[in-house]
Amino acid sequence: MEHARKKTVAPKGFNREKYLADPAAYLDLLAPSRSVEPAQPAADIPMLQPIGTTGAAIGVGQSCILRVKTEPGMPATFASSGLGSFESGFPTITVAADEQGIAEARFTATKGTIGDCPIICASPVRGGTIRFLVRVDERSSKGNP
Repeated sequence: MEHARKKTVAPKGFNREKYLADPAAYLDLLAPSRSVEPAQPAADIPMLQPIGTTGAAIGVGQSCILRVKTEPGMPATFASSGLGSFESGFPTITVAADEQGIAEARFTATKGTIGDCPIICASPVRGGTIRFLVRVDERSSKGNP
């Protein structure tokens, strides 16, 4: 007897040519699984690097910027497993890196987001993932220490 749940679809590999032909089609798709699908490690594949700190403390309704270094113009996907949202309005976003290779995403502690918000980021053209931790304190949003 076959299980009633749908089978998991294997992730599709990143197609650089397809991305370069239509970056918006890739960037507009909400795909949190991309945050754990980096390039396979190899001698010629650089690692994804954090820019600045990988931790932040904010209050409810406040935001912080998360940054990584990848290849210029290439995508990076950020995904939160602790609520909150990105500029997409969802807990995941894929953004293109600027001409220096810096990809950044603004994370906002939306109403109801309290405590630790682990966020993971990957780029399909860099090895490894970057783990961020944003701590959301309800008191900070009210101006208390």
